[in-house]
Amino acid sequence: MEKKKLKEVALIARGKSKHRPRDASFLYGGKYPFVQTGDIRNAGLFLEKYTQTYSEEGLKQSKL
Repeated sequence: MEKKKLKEVALIARGKSKHRPRDASFLYGGKYPFVQTGDIRNAGLFLEKYTQTYSEEGLKQSKL
């Protein structure tokens, strides 16, 4: 597996989730990784996993 710095593959910024409630089930479970600050905080040196994914609907109200 090729290793890269996070800043080489992603823009690190605060999200823009507008949907309420934020835990609506139809927003999650899709193919788009939803990397949260807790995932980064708990990653140590390498981010190898994330705890959630966005669906198409979730992505529409967030950032790719």
